[in-house]
Amino acid sequence: MPAGDIMIDSITGDEGRLSCVSGENCAGIAGKATLELLGVQSVGISLTLHKGLPLGSGLGSSAASAAAAAAAVLLPFPIFNILLFHSCRPFATFRSTDNVLGT
Repeated sequence: MPAGDIMIDSITGDEGRLSCVSGENCAGIAGKATLELLGVQSVGISLTLHKGLPLGSGLGSSAASAAAAAAAVLLPFPIFNILLFHSCRPFATFRSTDNVLGT
């Protein structure tokens, strides 16, 4: 895969309804935008998606996929994970950071 590109290997939980073409999928678009925002041109990212929310339900499955892809792109870059955590921390309650950190 070329450096600076996003590839979607597979998608499960969508009954075959979503495109694996990264430019036609909100996760691919968000992942690519994150790479560009960070100025990363030295690596490519391969994503595997599992849709856990019903498509077209209004529950935000597209937003969840986009946010997950952006977060996945950040994983290889520890400094960006620290910055992401600190930028989200004000939105989490004191007793529960599960809105910021995966549990």
